[in-house]
Amino acid sequence: MSVSWITDSVADPSKAADSEALALACGSEPAITYGELRAREMSFANALRRAGVGMGDRVALLLFNSTDFVAYYLAIARLGAISVRLNWRLTAAELSFQLDDSEASLLVFDSDFESAIGEIRGALRLDRLVERGETAAEWAMPEAQFLEGGTEEIAACGSLDDPVSLMYTSGTTGLPKGALWTHGNTLWFAAMQAMKWTMGPDTVTMSPGPMFHAGGLEVLTMAALFAHGTAVAFPSRGVRVPAIVDAIRVHQVNQAMFYSFMAEELSNLPDLRKLLPAGMKYINAGGDIYGDSMLRKLKGLLPEVKFVQQYGLTEGGAIVTVLDHEFTSDYPQSVGRPMPLAEVKVTDVEGVVVAADVLGEVWVRSPAVSVGYWRRPEANAEVFVDGWCRTGDLGSLNAAGFLTLKGRAKDMIRSGGENIYPAEIEKHILDFPGVVETAIIGVPDEKYGEVGCCYLEVDRAVDLEELKNSCIARFAKYKVPKYFLVVDELPRTSTGKVRKAVLKEYHYSDIRT
Repeated sequence: MSVSWITDSVADPSKAADSEALALACGSEPAITYGELRAREMSFANALRRAGVGMGDRVALLLFNSTDFVAYYLAIARLGAISVRLNWRLTAAELSFQLDDSEASLLVFDSDFESAIGEIRGALRLDRLVERGETAAEWAMPEAQFLEGGTEEIAACGSLDDPVSLMYTSGTTGLPKGALWTHGNTLWFAAMQAMKWTMGPDTVTMSPGPMFHAGGLEVLTMAALFAHGTAVAFPSRGVRVPAIVDAIRVHQVNQAMFYSFMAEELSNLPDLRKLLPAGMKYINAGGDIYGDSMLRKLKGLLPEVKFVQQYGLTEGGAIVTVLDHEFTSDYPQSVGRPMPLAEVKVTDVEGVVVAADVLGEVWVRSPAVSVGYWRRPEANAEVFVDGWCRTGDLGSLNAAGFLTLKGRAKDMIRSGGENIYPAEIEKHILDFPGVVETAIIGVPDEKYGEVGCCYLEVDRAVDLEELKNSCIARFAKYKVPKYFLVVDELPRTSTGKVRKAVLKEYHYSDIRT
């Protein structure tokens, strides 16, 4: 069995699913049926096979959200190949690293990214570049031409243990790592969600996040398809809460995810209760949990809806714990208890489980935990231990089994649903003339939860605007610190290491407005 079961089941003689049932939509556009999704998947799979793609090959996707994104993902899976889902917010240099590291043989990209790919294509080891759009660069094959040729049924390759997707996560050492998900990881995670929220053919989900993230594809979308319900995504450009709500109403969505930075705008919509379908059952908090005051406000506006707080990470299975609606008042700071088939433990530095309410490192285990990082044996030995994933997050479990996070190890910043590790940015800033030392920390932000704040020790005058622009040219915009502040001296330990925890407390008054 493989991910291909989702669409194979509609063609099976046993009629496990209805090929005319609505499968997938993007925004307010009409949904396509399971039969149409399967036909599109087969067309893409035939084109990929003609291009030489086979078992274990990596195929990179640099695409905005669309129904075709899912069809390409399924087509790649059908051939036993691995999707490399690239973050289109990255710079050309960052994309180049991931394409090189994954050794992708083929890239399918939207024409919006022609300039970025054109900038780096000379250094890439790709066999073929396929461009989606009305026109294509002379060095790329137009998608229409790529798809020319016969379309025949292709039997699914691979098994539950074979890798199906490679998603790059920010690296604490400055280099991103590709987390591998297998067919089994994907199907089990879909089944875990289906069990948790009793999904079936009447389920209609909305996941507005980018499909290069697990939060945009594996969370809700693949679960709805697994349950033969309807999955609704949202176009990557022009993401606005009112437009998301419009699409929810058009498709009569009954389970939706709104990222934490969308919550304020959602709560301020006039007549919110009338805007959402009467059948709305769940709203999942994406990215980070909703604050206590915001959650109370939303519960007052939508008393019939169940609000779900959740916690997870790509390596650890996307969603590990869930705080169910009925516990949000009693445990407002908690991220809940484990999903079906998931386990959580908290340990000391030696890996020994600690007592209730004692702070330690959070470890997670489930059938959805990644099988490891792509070609990173040292990181795998550190993070994945006997089926457990060491999250690097600090937290505690109470006697009732509720997990509360106390902080993030290794300085990660969580901004608008994105993970940012300062190491790669700090390394770049240290090369800027006049900078002697730098430290980037996360500080509270009303819209994004956290943003980066860069503190600098300098030995001469530094043009902070020029420094910020150099970061913008090198990194995805969401990674660039919002604040740049020069200080006389950074707080340090006796060994000279910057004490970021002290920095947060001592200098936070410098940026409060």
